Amino acid sequence: LCDAFAMAVLADVAGNPPQQLALKAFLALSGQSLGTVRVAGDDSLGRLRQELADAGGFASHLVRVLHGSEPLCEKGTVASAGLRDGNVVMVMLAGPSKEAITASQAGSATMWDLESGTCTAQLRPPDSDAGAVVCALLTHSGALALTASANGSIHVWSLEDGSCRILEGHAGAVASLRLSSDVSKLLSASDDSTVRIWSLQESRCLFKLQHPDPEERGVRCAIFSASCDEVLCGGANGLISLWTAHNGAPQQILEGHSAAINCVSFSPDGSRVLSGSDDRTARLWSLQKG
Repeated sequence: LCDAFAMAVLADVAGNPPQQLALKAFLALSGQSLGTVRVAGDDSLGRLRQELADAGGFASHLVRVLHGSEPLCEKGTVASAGLRDGNVVMVMLAGPSKEAITASQAGSATMWDLESGTCTAQLRPPDSDAGAVVCALLTHSGALALTASANGSIHVWSLEDGSCRILEGHAGAVASLRLSSDVSKLLSASDDSTVRIWSLQESRCLFKLQHPDPEERGVRCAIFSASCDEVLCGGANGLISLWTAHNGAPQQILEGHSAAINCVSFSPDGSRVLSGSDDRTARLWSLQKG
């Protein structure tokens, strides 16, 4: 299983590589810059993968490297792979390939080993009134599991020691959870018509975003932009709201759908938005034009 962030390395400059190479790194699907990675021509491809992982703050075992459309194996060196100074490095991450998590109306989440098909753990929230677990996700490294319950509570589970932290604040069921690309922040959308941005390290709410919804029908979905600078929310009232992530300030409201929004997505450059609705339409929006 791959949850897309993966890596593609594009090389198009001929000639012998200098001893020290500067490769410009970007996330492949989003275009977000990760800065410049410096390696030597005789460095191993394993070293290159580690440098790229460090540049993005990723676990190295999740990194995949491609040269053009062909994946690079761990054998050989940077020079033997044909990489040259100034090449662009596009970065993607593969999700945990052997684990999955499911949420249940029975009030628990279940961890699965995908190779054997067996249950490896059952996560049951410690608060007795949590109710059904309505959504769950794993971090790319597989170190944390996150679950959200019908009572609005969010649980952050350490899969190493089994400990559980509770994030409280929502007054209604949580409809969706999303992580920032650096896994430092969590985004939660709720039936209480709010979206909250949480600090995972501090276990606290950074910002509460009040979706424009006088009838409080709820927010069905919310996502970060590729740069994590913006948050996009889709409401059950058919409105889409855009927010600034670092201060929780509202930016824009997109009107046009006549029924609930089920999903939203940013274009890689963040200039456009795609939305899907219960009104049986999908709409492509220009954020500059609204």
